[in-house]
Amino acid sequence: MMKPHLRRNWRPPLLLGASALCLALGGSRVEAACTNPPVIGWPEGKFAALTVQTLDRLEIQYHDQCSGEKSTYVKFRRVGGRFPLMTIKREGFNQGGWRRASQSGLTPDTSYEFEVGVLGTDDVLRRVNRTFKTLKDPACQQAPLIGRAVEVVPSKPNNPFEPEPHLPLPQPANVTQDSIEIEYNNQCPGAHSTWVTISEASGGPITTVKEDGARVGGWRTALARNLEPSTSYKVTVSAFGTDGRVRKSNQTLQTRPVPVPPKPPIAAVVLGDSFSSGEGGRWSGNGDLVQRSADPTLGGTDRAGHVDLKFIYEAQSIANLCHRSTTAPVTYLRDLRFQDRFDRVFNLACSGARVKNLWPLSEGGEAFRGEAPQITQLGQLASQHDVKLIVVGIGGNDMGFADAIAECITAWVTKHMTIVDSASCIGALESDIIRRIDAVQPKITKTISLIRKEMSAKKRNDYQIVLMGYPNIIPDFGGFKYEAGQRRLRKCPFNGPDAQWIEDRLVPALNGMMASAARQAGVSFISLENAFDGHRLCEGGTTRPVNLRFVTDQEAEWVRFVDYDTSAKLDYLAKVALWKRFYIPGIVLIPGIVNELKQADQGDLQESMHPNHFGQQAVGTCIRQFWSHFGAKGSAPKSLTCRNGGSRRATDMVLNELPAQTMAVRVNAGLEDAVSQID
Repeated sequence: MMKPHLRRNWRPPLLLGASALCLALGGSRVEAACTNPPVIGWPEGKFAALTVQTLDRLEIQYHDQCSGEKSTYVKFRRVGGRFPLMTIKREGFNQGGWRRASQSGLTPDTSYEFEVGVLGTDDVLRRVNRTFKTLKDPACQQAPLIGRAVEVVPSKPNNPFEPEPHLPLPQPANVTQDSIEIEYNNQCPGAHSTWVTISEASGGPITTVKEDGARVGGWRTALARNLEPSTSYKVTVSAFGTDGRVRKSNQTLQTRPVPVPPKPPIAAVVLGDSFSSGEGGRWSGNGDLVQRSADPTLGGTDRAGHVDLKFIYEAQSIANLCHRSTTAPVTYLRDLRFQDRFDRVFNLACSGARVKNLWPLSEGGEAFRGEAPQITQLGQLASQHDVKLIVVGIGGNDMGFADAIAECITAWVTKHMTIVDSASCIGALESDIIRRIDAVQPKITKTISLIRKEMSAKKRNDYQIVLMGYPNIIPDFGGFKYEAGQRRLRKCPFNGPDAQWIEDRLVPALNGMMASAARQAGVSFISLENAFDGHRLCEGGTTRPVNLRFVTDQEAEWVRFVDYDTSAKLDYLAKVALWKRFYIPGIVLIPGIVNELKQADQGDLQESMHPNHFGQQAVGTCIRQFWSHFGAKGSAPKSLTCRNGGSRRATDMVLNELPAQTMAVRVNAGLEDAVSQID
């Protein structure tokens, strides 16, 4: 049996009114007259008359009860007011159903009349009126809050290291050096007004920061600007309630101080040559006839025996041969045991440097070993560091100190390994050394002047300059521990008269010239002439490791020996020539032998005849003594001498002031002939 076909969306007309039924049956529509007035809410309570009732808003729900009305309106007025009803909503033909109408911005605790009117097809206007009242404005019961409440909750349950939940705390205000921003809540939604004021905590005028109108509640922010840094301010929030009372809360907050740029670290800087860079700092004494296969440290003398060389010399200085030791004299200014220690120390000295390698290029200076002039580097450091001490050790290479040592070694070789029996270095060097020393002094005073110019350009004026002299590194005529024939094996090949000349004439002349230059330039000077007494190369009273017995600074030499291989044929002569050639490019003592051997016996030939680790520690102690007793106190320039104390330790060095007459250079009187005694 076929089912009847039903049109989609068709509904049975059982519930339609008469006019709808007529339309469904195909007849013409006849509008029914409205027989009932509209209603505001249903009496039985199925539809509430009021859907919204607050302090300042009312919303009604109404029904026109007329399926064929021409129009519907909703009017509104304040009861007892002087204004007539005003239309707040108007609807067109045949709307039907329940609808809503509302009015905002009303006065709390006030009656308002709503009227709903319906114009039917019979042109009869049917109306209904009802009165409703807004809620009463509650009185403010609590004072305003400053700072939103936040709650601390443990990040992990039952974690003893986390704080327990506790009562809410006020969130800190956002405070800068010239502003204060707070969050506040008047805790009174019906307040007539709320305002925020600020004044200095110590008193003064009160400024209104923000003012809210009536019935503004919840959390808001207020921002006070153009305040003074590091100043305490009293911030007050006031709320005027409907009960006529003003409730206040205040909080004292301090603006942040003006940011002070962090103080640059206090630094010390050393400029100069190998005696300042730390050349030879790899060695703690001299290891005699020790095989590396038996002991990689060569009797404890080689500090690089068990570590990479980069921990002994700064890595870059190994590649370019500046050889800046990690225990160079200047590094002791940062020792944690040093009460007046510096934050940073910088070693700009470079082995082999001459005076012109310090001067800026614009002043006639020259770069050296791939590095900018040292004073230029000093300026770069001074722009970021508070350089308080500048140590300068320069001039030895300019006056030919290394050349003189090499010439004296050559004299020993000539005397003891050739048929010439009366060789000496004195005659070959005397007149030339006088000329060179005279020429170096003005270069040193110019160096001091250029340092001051560079520091002034970096606006650094509070610093000290100290000029460092040179130590005697070999003993006098009778001070050698070994006889002349043994000195080849002990690697200290010097003739007695030559050694006496170096101690009595050469080193005093060099230090005297530097003392005079320091006095002329107005800086301090430390003579190291006698600093190594008792610890010079091959000096009596010193000890070298024997049978793996290590030596301490009390008994060791403080100078690196001439590092040549004593076992190979002719290599000694080659090493002497090579050593001299290293410092005097282009001059070869014995042609043809130089290229046979390129490496030193134990380390680097360049380290020979320099203060070793112990010697550098002693010089570093001298510099520390200077800074503690004179430099840090801003004393006037001093001319000082540094000597070893009674304990013979490298950390036991004593400073004394030099008498004024000893600061004069003795070269003008000429260097006397050395003793002619042959050892």
